[in-house]
Amino acid sequence: LFSIEKIIDLEKIDLIINNYKYLNNEIHYNEFNNNLILTAFNENQELKQSIASLENISEDNETLRLENESLRKDLGIVASFPEKSFLSSFVLVRNPVSWTEQLIIDAGTEQGVVENMLVVANGGLAGIVTNVESSSANVKLLTNSDEFTKIPVKISTQSGDIYGILSGYDSDSNSFVVNQLNSMDEIKIDSNVVTSDLAGTTPANIQVGKVKSISSTSNNLNREVFIEPTTDFSEIYSVLLVEE
Repeated sequence: LFSIEKIIDLEKIDLIINNYKYLNNEIHYNEFNNNLILTAFNENQELKQSIASLENISEDNETLRLENESLRKDLGIVASFPEKSFLSSFVLVRNPVSWTEQLIIDAGTEQGVVENMLVVANGGLAGIVTNVESSSANVKLLTNSDEFTKIPVKISTQSGDIYGILSGYDSDSNSFVVNQLNSMDEIKIDSNVVTSDLAGTTPANIQVGKVKSISSTSNNLNREVFIEPTTDFSEIYSVLLVEE
């Protein structure tokens, strides 16, 4: 027969063994959980990398789509004016700080670029060439309201063409401003506006935009006509330079 002391000792041993088993199981369980967590973390990192890669591919595809769309519009302009000569160029730099003011293109004097060339983008008049280097040039955008170059234009009406001066850009309404009109005839909303060669130095019939609104004055000659630009200035990838 076992003594009470021996029974107590055996119970202690059993308790120690059970505790050991429990701790051992806990250790294995924790190791298993840690492995699961590590595996899940690694898989999550891989998924994030895959998603980032897909997003980059999607962005690249969208950029290519917009570039192709821009080039198609350029081709449409060239086809519409077989009598005109154009130089094609891509946008090299467009700084976010001066996004509405200027951009740099990858064509210069070596390609035949000269100052004051009209610049067409996305199907409409977009700017004017300023500084020209051997293989690049600055384009002052027509959304640059601080330094605007005046351009002669004509507005199509039922009674004939009305001539005026594209003299500014209104950033509040995102519109070109035309004034110095030569006629008091009625101008309707959505009338077409193109460049004019009346001054003898500007290529004619380059699309500018559509009449958006007209300021009312007592004298129709002093009216200001607000033009919605044809060009989408938010994304410009390629341009055409109009040779005189």
